[in-house]
Amino acid sequence: MNYWFPPAEGFDVCPQWTIPNTRRSTDFSITYVVEFRRCPLLLLEIKPPADFFVDSGREAAIIQVIQRFDEVGPTNHYLERLYGISAIGKRWRAAYVSKGSSSKNGQPVGDLAEVSSLRSAEEGCWNPDVTSDTSYKVFEDMVKTIKGPLTNLVSRYLFLPIVSIDIISLYRNSEFYGLYCCSL
Repeated sequence: MNYWFPPAEGFDVCPQWTIPNTRRSTDFSITYVVEFRRCPLLLLEIKPPADFFVDSGREAAIIQVIQRFDEVGPTNHYLERLYGISAIGKRWRAAYVSKGSSSKNGQPVGDLAEVSSLRSAEEGCWNPDVTSDTSYKVFEDMVKTIKGPLTNLVSRYLFLPIVSIDIISLYRNSEFYGLYCCSL
């Protein structure tokens, strides 16, 4: 993930990311989360390969990402989309929710699998190989979509200190107001 979201550009790949303000006593962390200025951009849940061969394993993986969207999605006021990936061994699927939305408005990422569905556990909804050329292209397009609105921001403001009076006046005058709100 650090290849696609390098720390030098202001991204953090956070293992075992704790869901903020969660009321749950179990299952309150996400395997990996890609953040920019402490704002989640991409949620990644990984399951063992054997889970794919039973319906309940695929269903559990889908339900987990949907629950993550329900927990994190409504607090996303920073970017147009929050992405989620569920991976079981080499198989994976991706989806997104729009700014401030839960899984109710979630959409699968197109051009990834034979069948396009957010909630189906059908095997055809999963891309069979994360190392394939198709997977690379789909993930590259997702990264471009995620980083697109941030590119100008990264190049202009990356080296400004987060805790300073200058950043406060900067974020109030910026079109990226929401991005700064989550880092102050």
